[in-house]
Amino acid sequence: QEQQRRELEAAQKLAETEKARAEEQSLAARKLRRRGRYLMAALGLSIALLAVSAWLGVQANRQRLSSERLRLAAQASALLLSGTNMDVAPLLSLESLDMGYTQEADSTLQRAMTYTYPAHILEGFGGTVSAVAFSPDSRRAAVGSLAGAYLYDVESGQRLREFPVGSDYSVTSLAFSPDGRTLATGSDDYLVRLWEVENGQLLWEAEGQAGMVWGVAFSPDGQELASVGDEDTNLLVWDTASGQEIQTIEMPAVSSSVAFSPDGKTILTGGDDNIARLFDAQSGETLREFKGHSLAVIVAAFSRDGRQVATGSDDKTVRIWSAETGQEIKRLTGHQESVYGVAFSPDDNYLLTSGYDRQAILWSLERDVVMRRYLGHQGSLYAGSISPDSDWLLTGSTDATARIWPSGLSPDPRRFSHTSSVIGMALSRDGKILLTGTSNGTGRLWDTQTGQELLRLTGHEYAIESAAIAPDGKFALTVSDDRTMRLWDTRTGHAQKIISEINGTTWSVRISPDGSSAVTAGDDGLALWGLPDGAKKQTLSEAVMYTASYSPDGKSILAGGYGGIYVFEAASGNLTFEQITQEEQEGTDEKKEISNYATAFSPDGLYAAIGENGGKLLLFTFPGMKNAREFSGHTGSVVSVAFSPDGKLLASGSDDGSVRIWDAATGQQLRVISSQQALVSSVAFSLDGKQVYIGGADNTVWRWDVDYRALTEYACSIIGRDLTAAEREKYNILDPRPACGTK
Repeated sequence: QEQQRRELEAAQKLAETEKARAEEQSLAARKLRRRGRYLMAALGLSIALLAVSAWLGVQANRQRLSSERLRLAAQASALLLSGTNMDVAPLLSLESLDMGYTQEADSTLQRAMTYTYPAHILEGFGGTVSAVAFSPDSRRAAVGSLAGAYLYDVESGQRLREFPVGSDYSVTSLAFSPDGRTLATGSDDYLVRLWEVENGQLLWEAEGQAGMVWGVAFSPDGQELASVGDEDTNLLVWDTASGQEIQTIEMPAVSSSVAFSPDGKTILTGGDDNIARLFDAQSGETLREFKGHSLAVIVAAFSRDGRQVATGSDDKTVRIWSAETGQEIKRLTGHQESVYGVAFSPDDNYLLTSGYDRQAILWSLERDVVMRRYLGHQGSLYAGSISPDSDWLLTGSTDATARIWPSGLSPDPRRFSHTSSVIGMALSRDGKILLTGTSNGTGRLWDTQTGQELLRLTGHEYAIESAAIAPDGKFALTVSDDRTMRLWDTRTGHAQKIISEINGTTWSVRISPDGSSAVTAGDDGLALWGLPDGAKKQTLSEAVMYTASYSPDGKSILAGGYGGIYVFEAASGNLTFEQITQEEQEGTDEKKEISNYATAFSPDGLYAAIGENGGKLLLFTFPGMKNAREFSGHTGSVVSVAFSPDGKLLASGSDDGSVRIWDAATGQQLRVISSQQALVSSVAFSLDGKQVYIGGADNTVWRWDVDYRALTEYACSIIGRDLTAAEREKYNILDPRPACGTK
């Protein structure tokens, strides 16, 4: 028993020990669990803090990028407004868009792309570029500067050779011989020199002027060379074979410009006494004086046909004169400072002028309007030239650069230039032909692929308000403020019918889908016309109407007018829908009529779009005419609207100067195109829906990409350079990768 008792006590002690150990382990486990919870809580808090920190970092980075995007867009816009560093503006816009899309950067890039950019910037002249010239074959360009004269390849912009006049002297004038084999230079060492173009060899040099030689010019046969200087009144004529002076013509005043007439019989000079003069090349007799400038005539040039003379002056004007009578024909005012250069285009339809105000201007002499401005030089322009093939311009400046520019005279399928505002516009069904009508009463047919003008439609006395092309493309209609409608043969440009049964301004004309009829909307109402005979079939309404469109099946006509929207049955002329459009006048019980200026059907005919004078674009179901959606954003009247070919997009043009692209299904605004900065009168989608044609008061139809990314690709294709290291530092752009490249 004693043994059993001892064993029981031992077992109890062991049990108590195990129990105590279990309690200790349980306590330790509880402590570990508690510590684990503390650790997990701490870990969770740390993770949460890290997440918050990361989120704050992302937000801060987004805010920084947003700020950077807007900063760069604002700087680009400021450059465009200032007219300086123009080629930097699109690069800053591209840098901004690369950080993320903003409407500000997009709009600035759009505006930047309406300017012309140099294909090549020629540098390394050590100072002012005073003279420029193209070779007769347009393949070479000569530049006279503080450092001498140089020859360049036009296509590549590569310097080919130098014509050295000495390190202490500058070339102040130059000219190619008619055969392009020799180059004449005048310089401030009082010498005239003749060089072999091919090898740069000096053929002869001669001294005769009392000061720097301001002008040199070859006779048309290349046998004589004329020169004038800044310190005497002698016009000297040199034999180009020997370098001998063969004639001295005493001028009444110092001249800085000289030119032979195309027939070689006369010589033209400018004058410090405000008068340009024409001299007989044989006798030296003064034949004619061109009087009218109030300050010195700096430059004078003949037209290519010799019938006109252009002069540029310190009085900031350019004047065109009759070479035969000396009478002033027209005056061009657009420069803000002295005009140093004038040059006619080969066809005499355009004039290039360059001035002290840092810009070159291309003028249409047909309409006396500015066609393009060439901006970007950082100094005054002393010289400008148009290549004989019309493809290039060359300018020289005090900023120590010369620039080779695409002239813009060649056809451009993105830019259809006119001489007055574009009001009416239509695309052929296959998208290959663009028809435009302008405020000067001229219609034009264009090849949309090449940008080439095909035919000009002349006959209207006043503005063409609207235009349409038949479905088969064989004829077109235009309506004008002269109260006529004309039917044109699109193959010849001749008017086949002139319809005069119109009693007021007609604002809109549309041709039915089958080409058998047309509808017009105007001050005298809504009317149907038979085609191609032009006979009036029916007056649908006598109320003032601004717009009308056929449904895709041709069975219905949607019309908008003063205070109302209407739908007519095309076959019978019956009115099937009418909605009075009014809005309440704030602060009164009176209501005001809403004018409806634009209409369009979706390609499937299930929707109708209507643009109002209040800036709204409305979408209705059709034929039920239930209001499906409203598109708000324009600040001016919506005067034109178009569906994309697939019906997914809507484009609206407004007199607020913008076109807006909308998602037709959701009403979301996708993009604003506001490059024109002028009233937009017409819009149309390209056949593939990827581009939109925009016509307006800036005398141009633009073809813009719907997707802004396509615009960036186009911009990169024509800018031709990247930001320099100095420019990146100036505009605080830290990313060293090219603006036009994969980032």
